[in-house]
Amino acid sequence: MAAMEELSPASGPVSTQPPEDEIDDDEDEDMDETLAERLWGLTEMFPDTVRTAADASVQCSVSLFKKFYSP
Repeated sequence: MAAMEELSPASGPVSTQPPEDEIDDDEDEDMDETLAERLWGLTEMFPDTVRTAADASVQCSVSLFKKFYSP
């Protein structure tokens, strides 16, 4: 019956974080990555056909935008 009392809401919240002396500071070092580097890394998860189609779509959109808004 003691195990049931440990899981009851009356026993209070359970801490899920490690003690401060065990927290690893390596997570902060990963934040040196720029947005461009992060986006470039995401491209590797898509097949070449998807990347090629996206590139063509962006280039076409930029070209049309320039044609419509050029003097």
